[in-house]
Amino acid sequence: MFDQGWAKEMIALLLEAKDSVETSKSAGCHRLEETTLHSIRVRYGMLIQRDGRPTLLRRSANATASRPTAANLLKRLDRDRADVLRFATDFRAPFDKTRPSAT
Repeated sequence: MFDQGWAKEMIALLLEAKDSVETSKSAGCHRLEETTLHSIRVRYGMLIQRDGRPTLLRRSANATASRPTAANLLKRLDRDRADVLRFATDFRAPFDKTRPSAT
């Protein structure tokens, strides 16, 4: 079994980033303050590189079966970090894939 505490921390970070975006939008801003965005990016990278990714990828590389879901998710979060955080750099981008329907 893999320790997936990083996932809860990643969810908390992304929700915190979403709240920061919503607060900035409410204040009439069109982007996050540079220090806030930098903090989000650094924490994101630390979560991926910390305990989870190297351990999961090392274990899965030795496994004969396909890689665990958590390892695959970490790989995508690392590879696609700009897309994952797009909502924090471009306020037109949605937090999730759900878009409101046009009326």
